[in-house]
Amino acid sequence: MGQGFLIDTNVVINVLDNQLPLNGRAFVAALPPIISEVTRMELLGWLNATSAQLSPIEAFMRKAVLLPINEAVILQTIAIRQSKK
Repeated sequence: MGQGFLIDTNVVINVLDNQLPLNGRAFVAALPPIISEVTRMELLGWLNATSAQLSPIEAFMRKAVLLPINEAVILQTIAIRQSKK
């Protein structure tokens, strides 16, 4: 896998809705999309979404590198969130 950045759910939404500035869209497009399982759950867990609404998300996910989460990641995230604002 090449270099990349973990993309947050809001960034994915903004990319798909063309809400990022041009330079932001170009930056994201130049890298392999990397998302976490949490982002996958947030994007696909859209209440009452139609297949037309989910289709671009699913297409994005087919190109993305999906990072699994495990108990160690969950516990570290909790610890960081408890110690930082």
